[in-house]
Amino acid sequence: MRGLQTEKGGQVKMLRALVLMPNERTKDMRSLVNIASAEAKKREGVHEDIPIKTVIFVPECGCYVALYEASDVRGRKAGGT
Repeated sequence: MRGLQTEKGGQVKMLRALVLMPNERTKDMRSLVNIASAEAKKREGVHEDIPIKTVIFVPECGCYVALYEASDVRGRKAGGT
């Protein structure tokens, strides 16, 4: 699934999700948001901060889902993972 597309100033943005599994070091929401932001930067291949829109706890899975918005064009080179 590629994500949900939104129009923003003529530029296509995508809502993307990260699944975060909490452990004993991730007890507060701030640490979850910081981890999600760092992982989103790695995933998108960019150096600037990516704001996290929301972090939601999914009790059925015992995990958190973080949503962020990113450009449809990633900062990676072609063929990168």
